[in-house]
Amino acid sequence: MRKNKIIIKLICFISIVITFFISNISNANDLRWDLHFENIEITEGSVTANQEATIVGTSRSQVVFDVTLNVPGDFYEFTVNAVNNGTVDAMINEIGIKIMYIFLNIYS
Repeated sequence: MRKNKIIIKLICFISIVITFFISNISNANDLRWDLHFENIEITEGSVTANQEATIVGTSRSQVVFDVTLNVPGDFYEFTVNAVNNGTVDAMINEIGIKIMYIFLNIYS
C-alpha cells in the first residue's frame, strides 16, 4: 500500500514537470524581437545639417546624420520614436554618438 502511494506521487510529479516544460516550449516559439526607430522630426536648429537625420538599415535600428557645429551654442536637434513591435520586453540602455574630427595641417 505504501509503495502504491509513492508510485502515484512520483507519477503526479513527473506529469507536472512534463506539463511545465511543454508550456515553456510553446511560449518560446512566440518570442519575436522587433525594436526599431520611426518618425524622425527635425526641429529648427541654428545650423543646417550636411545630412539630415535618417533611419537606416533593414532593421531600422540606426539613425545617421552629419552636422558641422562651428560656434559654441550651435546645435542640431531632432526627435525619433523607439518602437517595440516584438513580443520581448525591450529597453534602450544607451544612446551612442560617434563624433569625428578631422584636422588638416597644411605646411608650406
